[in-house]
Amino acid sequence: MKIAAIAGVLISFASAAQAADIDIGIERFIQRNGISKAILKVTNHLPNKVSGVYIECAFLDSDRRAIDIGNALINSIDANSYAYDSASIVAGEGAVKFADCRVIRTR
Repeated sequence: MKIAAIAGVLISFASAAQAADIDIGIERFIQRNGISKAILKVTNHLPNKVSGVYIECAFLDSDRRAIDIGNALINSIDANSYAYDSASIVAGEGAVKFADCRVIRTR
């Protein structure tokens, strides 16, 4: 079964220009033993270090309705660098068809 991954980016309380400065890529999506897990690569395109990057991922069914939400928190990402983390949920085998992740807060 093929899983599609969507990565959307939104930074709360930030301007539109800032929102484009942090990207989320879903590098891998795993479903095993009732756990759905998205492996995330988060890239900081800013010229300065960012801290407290809080990510929310909605795990969606085939109709793109949310089944549940998983979260990730990256302590810091250096300027023009990236970090990896993961977000996961418990869901019935094969229930999740898509994942949509966004940055909801940075410090």
